[in-house]
Amino acid sequence: MPVIWQLNVPLYGEVDAGFIWNRTATEQLVKKQKFNQSQHDPGYFWKNLSDGTRMDLLLYVDDAYVTDNHSKLADAELEAFGLAFADKDGKSGITVQEPDHFLGANIDVHSSTSVTISSRAYVRQMAARYLSKPLEEYPNYLTPCARDIVEAYDEARDKVNILDDAAKATYASKCGAAIFAGPCSRFDTLYVLGMCARCLTFPTERMDRAIDRVIAYPTALTTCDVASELGRDEVMHQSDHVSRVHVELRGFVLRQTDLREVTASPDHVIRVGRGRDDLGVRARTGHAC
Repeated sequence: MPVIWQLNVPLYGEVDAGFIWNRTATEQLVKKQKFNQSQHDPGYFWKNLSDGTRMDLLLYVDDAYVTDNHSKLADAELEAFGLAFADKDGKSGITVQEPDHFLGANIDVHSSTSVTISSRAYVRQMAARYLSKPLEEYPNYLTPCARDIVEAYDEARDKVNILDDAAKATYASKCGAAIFAGPCSRFDTLYVLGMCARCLTFPTERMDRAIDRVIAYPTALTTCDVASELGRDEVMHQSDHVSRVHVELRGFVLRQTDLREVTASPDHVIRVGRGRDDLGVRARTGHAC
């Protein structure tokens, strides 16, 4: 006779487990370890350490990214955070390692002033899954959309050549998959992805070709180099580290007309470009066990 097990609670925790963990981790960082929490992004924390250096920490559920100036005090902060969630044997509840990925994006740290953030693994898998022909057969697009994207959207809005139900479902799946890569590392595709997302319920053949182009375009150009361009004087005056450039870009770059300079907050200016000085910034990632 087959045995059937009835689960009285969810197998992977309650639905509010993520919220409870975030609340607990934030209380540990802010109230106990005296980190500052960003008003713009509640997952971003920073602390000016007593040795004159600064530590930046991003925490999204169980994925974290940390930068500091090779400070032993920063090591102590991470150790304190890990021990606050120690396992039954008293070992740290987090694992710290050199960064190679964060929130689905590939991370390549070239130096203390240069880091490459890309979605190369994700977009290649997306291309293999959704494109109707091999990537090599697509043109080498230099832009994520053609000039007729607005005209194509207007045609969709007028319900011209609407896809059938099966094709609509595929279109919605492609659009959702492509949008995930946009804010992670390919913000140059977000405008056309927004246009594609506006007609999820009435996509046309032209809009379907447009989203195929969006997928093919970042697959060939998967990387986006982001580095600080701050002088040493600015570094001493609460300048932003390399990884924070990435975070603030996610929140602010699309509102700017000049991508060379992005104002993230009243007391910080972030620039995108080649770094001039060696800031001595080290990057690490952490994972909650």
